[in-house]
Amino acid sequence: MPFINQTLTSFKNRLDEDLRMIILGPEGENSNIVCSFNNPATKEQIEEFEKKTEWILPEDYKAFLFIHNGCMLFEHKDEDGDNVGGGLWLHSLEEIESAYKDMQADEPDNPLPFIPIGSVLDGTLAISIKKLNAKEPNYLLNFDIPSEEFSEDEDIQLNFELFLDRYIISQGNDFWNWTTYTAENYYKL
Repeated sequence: MPFINQTLTSFKNRLDEDLRMIILGPEGENSNIVCSFNNPATKEQIEEFEKKTEWILPEDYKAFLFIHNGCMLFEHKDEDGDNVGGGLWLHSLEEIESAYKDMQADEPDNPLPFIPIGSVLDGTLAISIKKLNAKEPNYLLNFDIPSEEFSEDEDIQLNFELFLDRYIISQGNDFWNWTTYTAENYYKL
């Protein structure tokens, strides 16, 4: 049973009435963030999406869509309330289709090996179609804008539910890169 509802409910309980909060970031930096949440997708919308695209979405991702058909988490704002970047943008079903078509336009004869479900920092968050079809549990990818060098090596060894839970726990930080930063290289980067 997916725990994604509990994760989102607990997170939203920490936001103020304007869906904002102050978070602690790396190196002791405080940031003002804001979130926005779309209405839920219906069972019919998800079924229509799966039929049209011929993708069967993972159950934990569908559980998210039944709560919110897309959202923006940890969008950073400056003192004047202007957007200064960051955050996680999870696409609605319509935005997934549009993003896929836009990315596919570069190589119309070669179907993309992933479903772009959002963007995080400067990268694309996606579901690996190969892993999805093989029913592999760690199907999530995070990579820089697709290029000819794209490979399944961009695997972050998580499913959507674990990714979202850890992203919220880490207050919108790139937790998947933390093991690359050590005391030897952190201060040089």
